[in-house]
Amino acid sequence: MADPGAEIVLRTAFGPLNLVYEEKRLREIRFEGYRRDPAVQGAQIERGTPPDHQAARSLIGELSRYFSGVPTQFSTELDFDPYTSFQQTVWRAAQAIPYGCTLTYGRIASDLGRRDAARAVGAALGQNPFPILIPCHRVLGAGGALTGFAGGLEWKRALLSLENGQKEMF
Repeated sequence: MADPGAEIVLRTAFGPLNLVYEEKRLREIRFEGYRRDPAVQGAQIERGTPPDHQAARSLIGELSRYFSGVPTQFSTELDFDPYTSFQQTVWRAAQAIPYGCTLTYGRIASDLGRRDAARAVGAALGQNPFPILIPCHRVLGAGGALTGFAGGLEWKRALLSLENGQKEMF
């Protein structure tokens, strides 16, 4: 039986990525400091033991494909219950942004019928517990400015560049 509070650290070309599980459910994804390591391909388990269930194994495989530059549809069921309906709406809008594309906070607010809510969209994305799976890195500031990201702008820049098949985009 898996530990009810498992944490797995994946090694990626951009630094460690932590997957936090509680009772066999993914609770959050956290970035450690950005550390470029071009020798790493995909994502490999660095520390921890994944929970013993298919969803965790699938997510690790999907993240490995993603970090190898393969457009990836993530199949992990996300638990949105603890979050507000506005956060959930914004996160679903971010999930709809295709791989390699971007939108602005203002555009998402406008698409949600709340043209004046760009900052609220940014605040909701700032509380995103599942970055990459909810690709908040694909959301930019006005005029395409590279702004705010929980993992830091280096991670955001790296993820956008990865998705565009480029070494450095910004």
